[in-house]
Amino acid sequence: MLTERVLDAATDLILRAGYGATSLGAVAAAERKVLRRELLEKLSSVENPDDCDGADNTTVGDVQSLVTEIAEVALSDVLLRLTQRAPVDVPVALIAAHPDDETIGAGASLHLFRRLLLVHVTDGAPRRLQHTAATGFVSAVSYAEARRRELKTALDIGGADPELAILGAPDQEASLQLADLTAALACLLRQHDTTCVITHPYEGGHPDHDAAAFVTHRAAARAHEPEILEMTSYHAEPDGGVATACFLPNGPFATVIALSEAEQARKRAMLKCFVSQHLSLDQFGTGREPFRPAPRYDFTAPPHSGMLHYERGDQRMTGARWRELAARALA
Repeated sequence: MLTERVLDAATDLILRAGYGATSLGAVAAAERKVLRRELLEKLSSVENPDDCDGADNTTVGDVQSLVTEIAEVALSDVLLRLTQRAPVDVPVALIAAHPDDETIGAGASLHLFRRLLLVHVTDGAPRRLQHTAATGFVSAVSYAEARRRELKTALDIGGADPELAILGAPDQEASLQLADLTAALACLLRQHDTTCVITHPYEGGHPDHDAAAFVTHRAAARAHEPEILEMTSYHAEPDGGVATACFLPNGPFATVIALSEAEQARKRAMLKCFVSQHLSLDQFGTGREPFRPAPRYDFTAPPHSGMLHYERGDQRMTGARWRELAARALA
């Protein structure tokens, strides 16, 4: 019967996602983690909708209702609203390492959040003088101020009006303050009554990105455990390249939002506001914005095998050192 075939298709997706659900009722217990896009793609392979066994009076309308029910149960409310490009009215916090990371990961979607708290873990200004001088600024203070101005201009173009907060770690040094940053963020999340948090994945792209992921997961556990979603940034590819707009294959399926031409144009305009970062931003496209439920991470283990992206540059941080700092913060 077609109803059973639809259920089988949905169950297969859930099993593939690693949650072990075996019935529609178990989908809810799986924390609503199966993604609508994957489900609908699977269901599209079900053929001959008219060959239903009439014994249970199943109709195509019944099947469509069932598909809707499974999709709504399977997908986070926030993710569902994002796929529909509909306003998100619940309190959402987006935790980004630096001003511009929110635009890279979610710039075309920021205007949808009606009660958004945008928190930056760092001020975006390295304390190493050569980094500051290379961007044309005379001090870290002037550099940080410029990045905040760039951010506000980008948010205006994007039609977003979030509450802004900054935890204040120096750029490239957030991993040195994990415990203090966690305490500060937990306080902000409680005050905001956050029900959903969006942040970076733990992927070894930048030590501050990984610090933002660590701090978010730890703070959420102290603040009534809001749902944690992830946006993309970047990580190392095995061939030495850099992967953007995608996640490592270490968690639930991603909901990939294909941006319209108008949304892409708006996001490009937002990215152009970050003049101080123009050299690094050229690598990021504007065609899509993937999101996914955050997996449970072991922050004392490497995010992937091989060299991390930030170990390839002059960040003065290694994966082993970062994990040592994470272990201390967890103790």
